Amino acid sequence: MVDQRNIQPPFPARPRSQTPQPRAPQPPAPQSPTPRPPVPQVPLPAQRTAPTTTSTTVSTPTSTPTRTKRRPAKRIIAAIVAVIVVLLAVDGWLLYRSRTVHGPSGAAIEFLDAYRNGDETTVTNLLAANGTGGKVSLGGMTAPMRTHLSYDLHGKGLTCSGTCTIKATITNVDFARIATDKAFMDKYAEAAAKAGSGQGADARKAEQQATKLFNDKLSATNAPTKRYEVDMQLVEHDGDWKVRMTADLSNALLGGFPEYAANPANDGTNGSGTNDANESDGQ
Repeated sequence: MVDQRNIQPPFPARPRSQTPQPRAPQPPAPQSPTPRPPVPQVPLPAQRTAPTTTSTTVSTPTSTPTRTKRRPAKRIIAAIVAVIVVLLAVDGWLLYRSRTVHGPSGAAIEFLDAYRNGDETTVTNLLAANGTGGKVSLGGMTAPMRTHLSYDLHGKGLTCSGTCTIKATITNVDFARIATDKAFMDKYAEAAAKAGSGQGADARKAEQQATKLFNDKLSATNAPTKRYEVDMQLVEHDGDWKVRMTADLSNALLGGFPEYAANPANDGTNGSGTNDANESDGQ
């Protein structure tokens, strides 16, 4: 049996009025990559902040330590060490898991969810370099369009190296069919004409009314929708996957507006996809 009298107290003896406050060291929090404008970086999945351990006051005796006085301090130290070991193990597991499950499919899902929810920061960070730089803006007509957006990925859990292509069906507004609604477009043209001919506050008010008219049409529950078949392209960068913006993906996210703008004669049936009025697949 160890002679307890020869065991030194875990901390130097101090007056009770100057009781030290031992603090458990904290495990390092997972580091997120630093964005490098104009090339946005993909952030690691949800950053986890290591919980703090409540500090415990340990009173050290000024006289020769006895078994009854040392035991609480030893138990406290053992408990603190145990907590640190658990935190390190959990943090390591979470970081490892985020790196393994957040593959190309995970990046595609996170990107589409962020776009649908209007999360500009996440969308920007998950985009591969496309020459535009800066933060993506999801204002304007994208807001009412996103109310109809849903998607389905084919081949989830795909394993790729360097680059990856994931087939996706994205449901969104069919801008071409809205633009061929003569009654609505005549009404919108009249509102837009007032905005163009007005001055000062009157012009701004007319412009706001025209914009609201179009946004209401886009967000209406009976707005025509379309299924866009897209090959989502992803690239790996420093162990993380990013989405490469393509013409097909942009067209799907913007409800067919780019395709319509490039071809004003579009009658709403050209191009890939199937028209479906009042369709909602959900996700």
